[in-house]
Amino acid sequence: MTDQPPRPPEAPVPVPGSPAAEPVNASALVRNDAGQYLMHLRDHLPGLIWEPGAWSLLGGGREPEDRSLEETVRRELLEEAGLDLPVLEPYAVEIATGTDSAPVPVAVYSGRWNGDPEQLTLTEGVMLRWFAPEVLHRLRLSRSTLDLVLRHAAEARGASSSTGEAAAPPPPLPSVLAVHAHPDDESLFSGGVLARHAAAGARTAVVTATWAEGTHRAEELARALEILGAGPPRLLGYADAKVPESAPGRPRFLDAPLDEAVGAVVAHIRAVRPQVVIAPDPYGGMTGHPDHVHAHRVTALAVRASGLARLHPEAGAPWQPSALYLATHPRSAAEVVGARLGRRGLPVDAFLVSDDAWITTTVDVTPWLPRKLAAILAHRSEVVRGAAPGRIAALSPDDRHLALSTEWYIRRDLALRSATDTALRA
Repeated sequence: MTDQPPRPPEAPVPVPGSPAAEPVNASALVRNDAGQYLMHLRDHLPGLIWEPGAWSLLGGGREPEDRSLEETVRRELLEEAGLDLPVLEPYAVEIATGTDSAPVPVAVYSGRWNGDPEQLTLTEGVMLRWFAPEVLHRLRLSRSTLDLVLRHAAEARGASSSTGEAAAPPPPLPSVLAVHAHPDDESLFSGGVLARHAAAGARTAVVTATWAEGTHRAEELARALEILGAGPPRLLGYADAKVPESAPGRPRFLDAPLDEAVGAVVAHIRAVRPQVVIAPDPYGGMTGHPDHVHAHRVTALAVRASGLARLHPEAGAPWQPSALYLATHPRSAAEVVGARLGRRGLPVDAFLVSDDAWITTTVDVTPWLPRKLAAILAHRSEVVRGAAPGRIAALSPDDRHLALSTEWYIRRDLALRSATDTALRA
């Protein structure tokens, strides 16, 4: 891909709606049948490439051998991603800003593709991902690209309704068991997904590692789960690492025998029989709390042990979930949220985050944000003492939306597959 291409010897083929300046760059607006758009995360090489470290459309500059801008964009798709679309149609000419801050006209072509970006051979940049238009504002991308995609999405929806096309019904949402360390973690990290799945009729449940029955935090948890539609609390009853009185007479979660804690989670997995399990990421979420880290370790072992009949036979019949989803925050989103809250004088911890390239699943939970927020605020004691729910209570509606309307996960497949490899692969 050439980021500052030479002007070709002949004039490019005109594109409908083009401005006076003729484009010498072309990009592809690739959409799937679910209404998502294929976005390309560029290498972070400031001063060397256009829009370093940002999400963008696939495309590049016209080469002398390209007979048209359509040939340019087709060549770029093949070179960058091995992608060959049967149909590409001229859509618009947009004005972008070049590396020298000069306006650069870019011919945009639209196409349709329903494949898996993970199966493409990416030769430039970091990754390719599908994104729904509603979550693009959370990504680092140029305003012109955001406006372009939103405009195309609105036109596509309008065309579909005017022709009477019936949208394909969404696939059923899987049953979910979330395993978290403390009361309030379920609402903060996965409350939107839990509310979404419960509203769609999927079974949802939550296992909480710390705080015993009868404590005020357990009572607040019960109210939060009622709001989220996630059933009654499933308490392991261990003590919080920093609050011994959270479970009088019980060891801290961190100090409990590992096999005992794993067996307790296995029992809940086999009882609920969820299709997917949610747990904290390996670093314990943005705060790195040791109980969060331990909840990840215990759950990662339990989701495998649950499917093996010889392990923890006292915990019920084996059950193998199909995937483990690790609740996390990408670096780009944490930087945006941290900058916003820091400007408002609110305390912001040093964030522990995941690289954007690790994120496999981005869920827009805006429709379920009122339930998620209500569940967070149901943890009244945490609101009063100024913990995370208290900080959220102090936010403006706009800042709450920014901080809570998207949830991110790293998927780990658990389904058994036949062994076909005969050597290790990089």
